[in-house]
Amino acid sequence: MRLVLTATLLLSACTTHGPPVIKSELKREADSRPSQLVTLNGDHPWTPPSDIEEWNERRPAALLQLRIAVGLEPRLPKPPLESSQRLIAERDDYSVWAIRVESFPGHWVTGNLYIPKGDGPFPAVLCPHGHWPEGRFTDRAELVESELESGAESDPVAARFHLQARCVQLARMGCLVLHYDMVGYADSTALSHTSDLTSASSQLWGVSHLGLQTWNSLRVLDHVAERSDVDPARIGITGGSGGGTQSFILAALDERIRATFPAVMVSTEMQGGCVCENGPYLRVGTSNIGICALIAPRALGMTGADDWTLHIEERGLPELKQVWSLYGRSDAVEAKCFPQFGHNYNTHGRARMYAFMARHLQLGEVKPERSFEPLSPAELSVYAESQRPRESDASEVAAWWRDQIQSALPVQGMLNRVGLEAWKERVQRELTLMLNTSLPAKVTVKQTEALSYEGGSAESLELQRGDDGSLVNVLWVKPKRWSGDVRVISSPAPWSEQLSPKSWDRMKSEAGADTDEALLLVDVLGIKTSFKARFDDSRSGYEGYTTGYNRSLIGERAHDLLTAISFASSLSEVDEVHLAGTGRAGPWAILTAALCADELASLQTERAWKFHELKDARHQDFLPSALRLGGLEGIIAALAPLPITFFDDAPLSPFIRSAWSVSGAPAPKNQPLSFN
Repeated sequence: MRLVLTATLLLSACTTHGPPVIKSELKREADSRPSQLVTLNGDHPWTPPSDIEEWNERRPAALLQLRIAVGLEPRLPKPPLESSQRLIAERDDYSVWAIRVESFPGHWVTGNLYIPKGDGPFPAVLCPHGHWPEGRFTDRAELVESELESGAESDPVAARFHLQARCVQLARMGCLVLHYDMVGYADSTALSHTSDLTSASSQLWGVSHLGLQTWNSLRVLDHVAERSDVDPARIGITGGSGGGTQSFILAALDERIRATFPAVMVSTEMQGGCVCENGPYLRVGTSNIGICALIAPRALGMTGADDWTLHIEERGLPELKQVWSLYGRSDAVEAKCFPQFGHNYNTHGRARMYAFMARHLQLGEVKPERSFEPLSPAELSVYAESQRPRESDASEVAAWWRDQIQSALPVQGMLNRVGLEAWKERVQRELTLMLNTSLPAKVTVKQTEALSYEGGSAESLELQRGDDGSLVNVLWVKPKRWSGDVRVISSPAPWSEQLSPKSWDRMKSEAGADTDEALLLVDVLGIKTSFKARFDDSRSGYEGYTTGYNRSLIGERAHDLLTAISFASSLSEVDEVHLAGTGRAGPWAILTAALCADELASLQTERAWKFHELKDARHQDFLPSALRLGGLEGIIAALAPLPITFFDDAPLSPFIRSAWSVSGAPAPKNQPLSFN
């Protein structure tokens, strides 16, 4: 497909016998991308779809992005559920149990069950607790007086044990409640809440605290939905603050959740400050509002307070109402702010939640909270200290996760053409989201400058994408006898600063170009020495705070190469477009080719490095979750049957050989290059 170019190019040849190095005086417009660092703070608007057709087109990609971000794409196999529970307290209208559910072998989710008296099956509500200091064991004895004086609470017991108050009241309303631990809290102490699963290796495999907590939530949902005393058609979830984040992420991923109530979390401002609320790709191009939109048309209720959620009724709720209205269900989403209180899940927010759950889980009349007999941490605990079993540590958790991913990779060979096509489709679909780029439909030539070159014609151009306005500098070099073929070159060197015909000729040789091919030399973002990669250092140093909101640097480079390829493809005089990558820029070309293989006649490249060799998540070539696609080898396999020449002598993996064998095309060639 040839694209429409919106500027006329000056391609006149200039002949000279002057010096070999030509200096450019062209003043380039500054590319705004290096200064545009999105962080979890600030403004995060989200544009709702205008109609159901647009939403049906946007929603699958948004859901896939969320699944990739939490490390659940491809879907992990679910081991058989193992669980145990023991009675710890009997009350007149409910009972309390200690429970643990095996999330995967050696890793347990711990918590408490609150079960109503009477005959089931009961509706159920999951309660992730959020970042209160002791989690499920929270005891706020020191705050009782101030909570009562401010009007935030009316009962001293609920003021002191506000998390238990929520569970007790829901049980009294007829719900089975599962109040479960976040990683690193209460009975779940095998892993730290913040310092494990943040290494470069974990990120390359897509393993994170965000993913582990989401997986744990999915497994307790599995347990609840399979219980004989639960009505699986009436399951809700509610949590405050970080528990609110877990609530809306789980509900967006799993339609078994019918009613979702995240308290004091959802807004267009701060998006979540903990590592368990952040991860690569999670909010690139979207926000918590956009994630919540995936819940539609199921019920969603929210509260705000005098914190980052203060404006939820004016900014966030209207956009969500627009999505729910597409289903004729605008009454199923609501928000209420209580600006007189700070960050909380107090009696006013809980009352709002009770009414919401009663309406959407068909619980009947809602009665006010009343006091209850609380349980101490020792009573709530799943384990006596001497009975605590050994659980998997962080390295074992990461190893289990990695093993599941590896078992899903077709590394033993493609069995048939259908398998190959499925792999190609998966790589292109997921890599498009991971790199956050694609071929632009429109490219504008903003500036041109004719350069002297006795071997033909040359121009320095500035290209601008029509979708986001990003700029890239290229050199357009045509020989006097041009065949109509163009070779786009991915290079680690800024060629627009050298402007040397000898350099151009050398590049043509390095890229394996024929003498009658034109060159398009691309200065991708970040190869100039003045550029420094951007990271949000205001938090723990976990790079998920940056790649969770911004395109990676290697994604920016693919972005620029796609701009150049689109430009070349749009020219009426161009017959074929080839792509080449030299030095450490070779893998940039491979990633780019995976997004636009149909536009290319061939690929010539070096495999200068592999993803598993990158030990620093701040490396300029780092791409989170790359190993979920089999790394560079898996991405190359998805290029079959594109003709490929590798400028190295590394052997072809069985994965690559199998892909080309199934495609029926000649396998990629090795052609190491050497220069005097």
